[in-house]
Amino acid sequence: MNRFFKLYKFLFEDDKYKDIGLNSKVAYCVYRDLIQQNRNVKKDKNGKVYIENPRKYLMNTLNVSINTVTKIHKELNRVGLIKDVWDDVGKPNIVYINYCENPKPQVIHKTYEMVKVEEKKEEIKPLEVKKEPIIVPEIKEELVEKITDKDLEDAQKVLKEYKVGKIDLEASKILKNIKLYLYKAKEEELIKIAIRILVKKKREEDRLELLKKITTYEVSYALERCKNSVRNEELVINKLIKYIETKIEDINYWN
Repeated sequence: MNRFFKLYKFLFEDDKYKDIGLNSKVAYCVYRDLIQQNRNVKKDKNGKVYIENPRKYLMNTLNVSINTVTKIHKELNRVGLIKDVWDDVGKPNIVYINYCENPKPQVIHKTYEMVKVEEKKEEIKPLEVKKEPIIVPEIKEELVEKITDKDLEDAQKVLKEYKVGKIDLEASKILKNIKLYLYKAKEEELIKIAIRILVKKKREEDRLELLKKITTYEVSYALERCKNSVRNEELVINKLIKYIETKIEDINYWN
């Protein structure tokens, strides 16, 4: 999994794209990365790949306002780097990415032949180079990357600590707002456990209204944060719950 975004040189060298803002160039690179990582992408009936609900993802990734994202999309559409499509009234837009990278012609510099000078050739003996063993440092950090059976076992233990039984009415309402079919089986099971625990916690805090803000976007955001983190003594289920709570309690996010 890449821990960086690739910045394309043609965005700065091609005259067609020199006038668009730096935010727009970075946003295009973020969208290209999404497709390369096969995240938040789908295929239309013609088999063409597109990004679903890209504006909200860009707001969160670049930490910018919706007005800034609107300006970015206008610039990228104008120069043909992306194509916005609105499926239906009231539904989030989708965006197609155009691959416009064209390598610049190679500049061949003229070289001049050096005047040959006759010199007495001396025999050069090869130097003996002592080869030292290459020591590769051991990488102890392990990324989560995917949910395992061990994660589910740990999550069940946490669930029992909260003394939560079957999914109650509040949890069922929240799960209806989440497109569980988008996730793998183990991810879906982990999400269901997290929602049960959140209902229990917010009920005790008398803050059940806050849970109405949980949608597929908040859950996907939290899950990606978990899968980009390092496995340590903190359980994955605890991280998932923490990231969902942080997202729905973020005042700036909801204002």
